[in-house]
Amino acid sequence: SYMSFGVKADGANVGWLSSSGEASLAKTAVTVGNEGFSFLSAPSQQIAIDSPVSMNEIMRITNNGNVGLGRTEPKEKLDVFGNILTGSDDSVMGINAFAIRYVKGSLNNWGSLRSSSSSYMSFGVKADGANVGWLSSSGEASLAKTAVT
Repeated sequence: SYMSFGVKADGANVGWLSSSGEASLAKTAVTVGNEGFSFLSAPSQQIAIDSPVSMNEIMRITNNGNVGLGRTEPKEKLDVFGNILTGSDDSVMGINAFAIRYVKGSLNNWGSLRSSSSSYMSFGVKADGANVGWLSSSGEASLAKTAVT
């Protein structure tokens, strides 16, 4: 849970210091520039004398507030390259239950993607004036605005 800072001088084995005051062989860095904040990490420990440190950008926060995970130029408030794991151990919601909901324009025009501890996933979109909007991966359509499958 410490932030590391590194400067490697010629002839030095270790050039990374942790905020705990200890030398670290792990290579992590935070840079700040015109592009915002960048969080970098080395894929392996590099301790050979005079070896360059090859780092990969793992996260960026741009000046407009967009956050990229695995993206160097995030296009939205959260732009993720890779998988997202979400879930809850809440017994009311079910094990590993999740929901992503978006609202566009009005409360009558919305969509949602949901899953619960069952093996089905539900997807719903409801446009203004529409009665039907939910489909389940079980193949059933529902007139209700929620889906339990």
